[in-house]
Amino acid sequence: MRREYELVRLRREVSGIPKGTMGTVVMVSAEFPSKSLVDFPDPEGKEIRVVSVEDSDLEEGETTPTAEDLQISASVWDVSKYKE
Repeated sequence: MRREYELVRLRREVSGIPKGTMGTVVMVSAEFPSKSLVDFPDPEGKEIRVVSVEDSDLEEGETTPTAEDLQISASVWDVSKYKE
């Protein structure tokens, strides 16, 4: 069973969300111990999708972003407004 607010990464595509996408567990339930509700950003980084995901389709997410995560974030989010 996952923990609420745990960072996770998809092991495969789920509900149109690409493999490797990072998300945050927002709800776990003893009634459905093999599933978690997870928040994922959409490809444009503008919305959050909440999806029920089997725990077997999740792996522990990185707490420190990898170089690949940073490249994905830079391509998805408009980070130019944060540069000095």
